[in-house]
Amino acid sequence: MITYYLDATTDPRHPTLMRAVNFNTPQPVAETLENLQFSYNFADGTTPAPVKPVHRTDTSGSWWRQ
Repeated sequence: MITYYLDATTDPRHPTLMRAVNFNTPQPVAETLENLQFSYNFADGTTPAPVKPVHRTDTSGSWWRQ
């Protein structure tokens, strides 16, 4: 299993995208993120319905791993 999460606890002014493989020690993938966007397609080739972008600057909520 591969897990990605934002670490905003170690350095709140510079959030880091972290990657953990099979519950091993997470490794940094990107530092000081300013704009993170995702896109994906389903395995059967269909495209998911469009979603409304969410812009969030508050790091106190459950969207951030603390």
